[in-house]
Amino acid sequence: MTVRYESAPGSFRYRCKICGCLTPGKASYLETVSIPAGLFDDDPKVRPRLHVFTSSRAPWWTIQDDLPQHEKWVPGYGPKP
Repeated sequence: MTVRYESAPGSFRYRCKICGCLTPGKASYLETVSIPAGLFDDDPKVRPRLHVFTSSRAPWWTIQDDLPQHEKWVPGYGPKP
C-alpha cells in the first residue's frame, strides 16, 4: 500500500504506508514511470545520463563527471500549470 503526497507544487510522490520508503510513481505530465534506485536488488544495467536539481544538491557533494547538469527541471519535463 502506498500513500501519495505533493512533494512540490504539481508534483506527487508515493511512499510505502508501512516503512515509508519511496515507491514507483508516474507523473501525470510524463510518459515514464520513476523507480527509486534504492528499490533495485541488482544492477539495473543503466547508467546516469544527466544530473537534475543540482541547485539543491548537498553543499559537500561535488559532481565530478561531464554529464549535462540542470539546476531545476530538465526543459520540457517539469510540471505543467
